[in-house]
Amino acid sequence: MTRSIAWGVGAVMTVLALAGVGWLVSRGQVTFESPERQGPPALIESGRGAQLWLATRQVETRSYRLPRSRTWILETRYHLRVQAHAPETTQRTWIKELALVIERSNDRRVVNAGPVRLLGQERDVVWVWAHDQLLALSADDASVRADRARLEAANPSLTGLFPTSLDEVAWFGGMVVTLVDGRRVRLTLPDFRAEPWTVPAGQERAFDRAASMSHTYWGGAYTTADFGVRHTVAGGRWVGLLSEREARDAEDDANGDNFAGSEWIVDEGRLARRGFWLATSLGRTPARRAAPEPRLQRLERLPGTGDYLQGRMLKGPRAAGEPEWQWRGVSARPAPREPLRFADQGVLVLFRTRLDEQGQLGIARTTADYHERWRVLLPIDELQNRWQVGDRLVLMGSAPGAAGSGGARRREILLTLHGHTGGWSGWDVATERAVSPNP
Repeated sequence: MTRSIAWGVGAVMTVLALAGVGWLVSRGQVTFESPERQGPPALIESGRGAQLWLATRQVETRSYRLPRSRTWILETRYHLRVQAHAPETTQRTWIKELALVIERSNDRRVVNAGPVRLLGQERDVVWVWAHDQLLALSADDASVRADRARLEAANPSLTGLFPTSLDEVAWFGGMVVTLVDGRRVRLTLPDFRAEPWTVPAGQERAFDRAASMSHTYWGGAYTTADFGVRHTVAGGRWVGLLSEREARDAEDDANGDNFAGSEWIVDEGRLARRGFWLATSLGRTPARRAAPEPRLQRLERLPGTGDYLQGRMLKGPRAAGEPEWQWRGVSARPAPREPLRFADQGVLVLFRTRLDEQGQLGIARTTADYHERWRVLLPIDELQNRWQVGDRLVLMGSAPGAAGSGGARRREILLTLHGHTGGWSGWDVATERAVSPNP
């Protein structure tokens, strides 16, 4: 197969006019698959405020018979797009097509459509990969500020050297490109000049990780447990969201590990029904240690607080410079992070309603003393990503979809949750429709 590529918002109409496909398709069939998100979403800051951007790919299939011929043509079109959603409602505010890649069955060469992926934001520019080239888009409206031709015009000595593979670009606090001759450059704003660049000493592993995150190896989806924490230390009190078995294990804390982080406490997993427990007795680790530390001795259930299946408090944002790992002796676990707190010091609890396929994800908000203020059920059973915009949480989650020939597919849903009231609205990425709570 070979390909035809049209760039820009008017790409579809241009190709239709040139190929005369409108007349041909009237004698054939056209089908569209549901759009699929590609790569991580990004919360983009612009002069118009914050917007959540998604990169999507939609496959269109056309079959038609050539005029005065018995030959049928199968044409596959890949629509590579970016779209923006308002954080207040998650409703889509605009959608832009960046590339249209067309493959036809009567052509001899095979060329696969490349990916579309958001890479990073630098000032008022959003760097995006679309099919086979790097694009710089305006953060306001996704208009193209630079493509390969513009980059080559800004760097004449590099004409023909910019890569056609996503594997050769990386977001590392700026746009880093590996040219086809092996040199690395960093693209600078506002003139898109390429400056020689090498990995700073001591940051090789960090760069390798950033490079792999820029590629297609990670789709931007976490798991629900990644967003939760089982303990907090606030106002001088250690409080855990634990099951009975987990609470008893937490009290076995000779070395102070459990006080330091709930990741060291046994995890009952999918069967855990958790409530809030207060540390009513603390001790100190043995004096032989250079610096004795607090340790848990006794936990008591906080009366009047709720029970939550697989409950975890929603983590707050990671502070600048905060470590990712906590070392205790020669072992390491994910570093503890305090839960997200509102002005009244209340927290949010993530939980499940059931273990089976009818289960949903729910969120409850508590008061400062961990009594429940409200709870809502969400149209998802897995939380994949989240952002905070003011007093609202923007969530990306998934739920079971309709069964197809390849098995059941997951539906991705964007949600905006109002932190004070629990009210929410949503957007189904596949059906391109709003999602509302049941009446």
